[in-house]
Amino acid sequence: KWTKMTARSSWVDASAGGCPNFVSWRHNPQWLLTVPRPTRFTLSMTLPLPEGAAAAVPPSMAIGAYVFRGNGGDDTRRRKLVLLDGDVIVPSEPRYTRRLVQEISLPASDTHYVLMPFAFEPGQESPFTIVVRTDDRDEDGVADMKMEPVRPEEDWKSATISNNWSLSNGGGGPPGSTGFNANPQLQLRVSQRSGRFFIFVESIGVSDDGRLRAGIQEGGTAYPSIGLALHRSEPPL
Repeated sequence: KWTKMTARSSWVDASAGGCPNFVSWRHNPQWLLTVPRPTRFTLSMTLPLPEGAAAAVPPSMAIGAYVFRGNGGDDTRRRKLVLLDGDVIVPSEPRYTRRLVQEISLPASDTHYVLMPFAFEPGQESPFTIVVRTDDRDEDGVADMKMEPVRPEEDWKSATISNNWSLSNGGGGPPGSTGFNANPQLQLRVSQRSGRFFIFVESIGVSDDGRLRAGIQEGGTAYPSIGLALHRSEPPL
């Protein structure tokens, strides 16, 4: 016997994070899967069908859904931020479709799994519906697994800041270089005795792969190399 669970959400504004190729994937809606015993289920993800003649037009976005190994300890009910070796339990190849269906089997786990639907490119917005049909071996009307969203009150606190490297600010440079102090600098304040932070940096607006330019194929990197340095604010840099 199968039991059906349904969830509705959307990729909109910051939550349209894209696939794990992009730093912003962490903002996608995520669900916690509790799997106390080996379980198989069918995942169906559906985008709304446009009205009128637009319904015949192929979808403009590729979609997919990952299952990750969840966090442990005090972070067990929080969204996934970092992917280590072995954390991707069920990978997903994005497909241009309005209905994606996957057959998934998961072993029992003491920690949650994390389900993350995604559109391939960041900023691609759409509502979507998830339907999970899972085993109910006891035939008691209760699914063998539990699915619940990551709730804001239990999630990480986050902030996003945009800045730039430009000729006006010297363009910056790595630690030890003459231009290092010209880099944009942001202040991270810790209101308690200690704090734990995950800091992610991504270049935006860089769409030109340097390896395709004549004359720099050998030894050239795909995109400008970027990094992050964390220093005490006293003494000032």
